[in-house]
Order: sequence, then C-alpha cells, then structure tokens
Amino acid sequence: MSRIDAQKLPQNIQMALERIGEHPIREDEAAKPDHVCAALTALSKLLNGKPAAENTATREARG
Repeated sequence: MSRIDAQKLPQNIQMALERIGEHPIREDEAAKPDHVCAALTALSKLLNGKPAAENTATREARG
C-alpha cells in the first residue's frame, strides 16, 4: 500500500486542493509578478503559520 493510500489528508489541505481544482489559474496569469510574489510568500510559511526555513522559497523557485 502506498503512503498516499494509507494516509488521509488533513481537512484544510483537502479543501485547498479541491479549491485549486475548481479554480485553476491560466499560465499567463500565474506568471504575473503579483501572483509569483504571493506564491513565494505562501512558501515562506509552514502550515502551522510559523516561518519556513530561509532557503525554502529559493529552493522551490528554482524547482
């Protein structure tokens, strides 16, 4: 059994994924600076609201 099958997602994560699925953003919109900054800001925080490690946004931006 895979990990994804064995674990149920927390409700807030499940709701966020459902919202993203219902309201996708076009690539040309996602590339706008305001959206990129918002995404990097979101990456700078853990799910519990505490700051993430300093290199998190840099690492995620590089892919």
